[in-house]
Amino acid sequence: MDAGESSLLVIVLDCHPIFWGRRSVDETQLHFDKFLESTLILANSHLLLDARNSVALVACHTSKSEFLSPSACGASETSSPGVNGGATTIVTAPTLHNDGRYEQFQVLNETVKAQVRELVLGGSETDVVNGSALNGGIQLTGGLTQALCFIQRSIREAPAGTVVKPRILVMQASPDSPHSYSDMMNCIFAAQKASIPIDACMVEYPSGFLQQAADITGGIYLKVDESSALLQYLLFVFLTDQTARTMLEMPAPKQVDYRAACFCHRQLVDVGFVCSVCLSIFCQFTPICQTCQTHFKLPALKRKKA
Repeated sequence: MDAGESSLLVIVLDCHPIFWGRRSVDETQLHFDKFLESTLILANSHLLLDARNSVALVACHTSKSEFLSPSACGASETSSPGVNGGATTIVTAPTLHNDGRYEQFQVLNETVKAQVRELVLGGSETDVVNGSALNGGIQLTGGLTQALCFIQRSIREAPAGTVVKPRILVMQASPDSPHSYSDMMNCIFAAQKASIPIDACMVEYPSGFLQQAADITGGIYLKVDESSALLQYLLFVFLTDQTARTMLEMPAPKQVDYRAACFCHRQLVDVGFVCSVCLSIFCQFTPICQTCQTHFKLPALKRKKA
């Protein structure tokens, strides 16, 4: 890395509660704690490469997406009973242990784990009651939007003479949600215009959206074949930046399927019907758009003259 350059890595995490909850029953599957631990090792390794490097983590839940790090003052919030019976929020910093670990790594790990615990426990019950966790996917487009905004703010607030080289890494395990196709494409084109590569690490299900994102923005798309070796994949493939990748033998890009997925059956279609309002794609004609509820008027057939 040249003098005056800093590398910013923004990691977008899949925190689908139902998906990871079902995998926790099977001992042969990758569990969320191992998934999060491998991600934190990658983040710490990125910080270890250069003192000017920085990292941010965004968690995508079924109902919202929010920053895990940096959080407010790098602290976690706890509630305690107030004087009049109300709840009082107390902000406490992570407890540091003198065990020889670098303090910045320990603060990052403890803060992220506390924020993930609060996110999952705070939103899972409401989502299950509403059915959003069972029927929908994660808010990936919200996480990408927050990552892009954070990158732009970091570039503007960088010290004079410092060039920030950002990139986004999406770590996803749950399947795609076809209802976010339009928003996803807007995020991809925004990243392409800002020259921000989007890398994608797929743990379980392949993603056509992220495959297009990596191809359009110049990132790397990788489907992990062996989930037990997730950490090795992260360190050998996604730890390097764009400059180092030109000197290494990276995974060969596969042919990208640019066919769109229909919003009704989640199947790839060659020819379909597109809503003129929200650009939703359907494989069969429907008089009412299932996404924006727009009613379409069929053209009246002309009567033949007798």
